[in-house]
Amino acid sequence: MTLSIAVELVVIVLLAVTIAYAVVINRRLGILRDTKAEMEKVLLSLDDSIKRAESSVKNLKSTAEQQMKVMQQPIQRAEAMRDELAFIVKRADELADRLTNSISASRAAAGDGVAKPSAAEPARETVAETRIVPAGPGRALRAGAKPVEEAALAQGDMPGDGGRSKAETDLLKALRGLR
Repeated sequence: MTLSIAVELVVIVLLAVTIAYAVVINRRLGILRDTKAEMEKVLLSLDDSIKRAESSVKNLKSTAEQQMKVMQQPIQRAEAMRDELAFIVKRADELADRLTNSISASRAAAGDGVAKPSAAEPARETVAETRIVPAGPGRALRAGAKPVEEAALAQGDMPGDGGRSKAETDLLKALRGLR
């Protein structure tokens, strides 16, 4: 009988362990059932937050596209103005170069009637040193260049001097227009 009692004792111990484990599992399942409602609330809140975030992203994209359309027109106007100003500056530089060449030629012709190579070279250097460049708030002077008024005074042209050629007058009008 001792063998049957030993087997029954082992079965009793195993049943007691099984009952204890079932109680622990039942408690955990009860906690899970209790938190199920909270988990559903959290998931619904998360879903709502995701929908609001998606809506906000769509609104943000829409606003950004609208602002791009609004800003495109001023950007295009600014680019056109930049191109036009670059063209005006290029034309003014060409006009200034022609003016310096005509001044050099008239000075050389006024000197002896025939330009000598040795006398013409210093005159070109002087003209190159006093190159006329408009000096406005948005444009820096080039190295060695003087503002329009200083260059005109250095060349002996006084404001209001009627001895200017048509090219000089056109250049001064163009430079004043740039300011």
